[in-house]
Amino acid sequence: MKKLRCLFVSLAASLLFTGCSKDDDALGSLSEISVSQTYLCIAAEGGEAKTTIQTNADWKMRDIRLNPETGKTQYFSKVDATTGDSIFKDLWCSISQVSGGAGSADVIFKADATNSGREQEVIIEVGGKLQHINVRQGSFDAETVTCAFLNEQGLDGKIYRIKGIVTAIANTTYGNMYVTDATGTAYIYGTLDKDGAEKNFTSWGIEVGDEVVVEGPRVTYGTTIELSNVSVISISKSLLKLIETDPKEKLSREGGDVQVTLAYKGDGVYFTIPEEYQNMVAYKNYQYISGIPSKLESNPADTLIYTFTVAANEGKAREASISFVSSDGSNTSEQVVKIEQKGAVENVTVADFKSKPVGTEVFRLTGLVTRVDDAATGKYYISDYTGEVYVDKASGTVAVGDVVKDNDIQVGDKLTVVTTKSSDNVSNDEK
Repeated sequence: MKKLRCLFVSLAASLLFTGCSKDDDALGSLSEISVSQTYLCIAAEGGEAKTTIQTNADWKMRDIRLNPETGKTQYFSKVDATTGDSIFKDLWCSISQVSGGAGSADVIFKADATNSGREQEVIIEVGGKLQHINVRQGSFDAETVTCAFLNEQGLDGKIYRIKGIVTAIANTTYGNMYVTDATGTAYIYGTLDKDGAEKNFTSWGIEVGDEVVVEGPRVTYGTTIELSNVSVISISKSLLKLIETDPKEKLSREGGDVQVTLAYKGDGVYFTIPEEYQNMVAYKNYQYISGIPSKLESNPADTLIYTFTVAANEGKAREASISFVSSDGSNTSEQVVKIEQKGAVENVTVADFKSKPVGTEVFRLTGLVTRVDDAATGKYYISDYTGEVYVDKASGTVAVGDVVKDNDIQVGDKLTVVTTKSSDNVSNDEK
């Protein structure tokens, strides 16, 4: 005898088809459509489940079709950005009928065996009114995975549990947020409250920097992979919050001071500069600001402002990381601050330059102008004995022999450009 293991949940926790609107839909009434079952279970070993549809007009399953070539059931995934054509993906279950006329119809869902739980929602449309049917198969015990596994190897419809730090909150009503672990970042679309209700995210008091454990079904919405309408398993409040790193932008090659401001509620803050960065960054001093208790906040955060000195850089652009940790004996929070510094200009040939990655590193190369696209806007080609490269939007005043030219470049001029590498090969300043 096949064992059915299926947990029925509220519609609030059910999946939406990829490509459908995330707004509330108009639900059908019994006069337009009725179904014998709105929740269907298929055994993990494989099998089928049936529901009977009764309508007073033609009906169809929204964004679902039977592929006439393969006979498989497919659902709308996204629109091809180039051609505008609809792209369909195979469903994990087959459906005996995806449209029909007024009257009664038995619709059968079939699936092969699975070693995990999965779910799909089917939306039936009759005259603009909608009826939702949920089909589930297998065990719905959540599988604990990393963010990278969820994004790269996870299966839509399966329940996953992840643990990480909240790095951004996109919506405080639904609870849309980004959770990051050591492997990557996962996007959460919708966070249920303790009673399983939507639109009550603030009841959790989750903040950026908190460590959370959440679980929910994986959904691909367009090109975005999500955990949808997650349940919160645990929250570890952050004892440490990064307020500001100043300067915020990349430090000049001459070096200088960098201030890091942190708020904390632990027993103190400890920092670590890894050995490989100690020739670049050195601790200078700190300033302590005590939090002021109030009726609303009896245990306010204290503030520390650390100052570090960054040495002058005679080489390529570089970066360093500093780890800050705060603990209260039972809980520990960490913040990692990255400091970036510009590098000295590197002299390169055209071939060397073309081999460099796109980025912010600065290069100097010299060559003859071989072609001019638009001298007024600084668009031309230069070449040396190693090859040719395109210069885009160059600016500056150039001395060519005894003649000073201001964006009046001609074929045969010998130029030196100082630039970063862009996808168009060369951009920025000309000298």
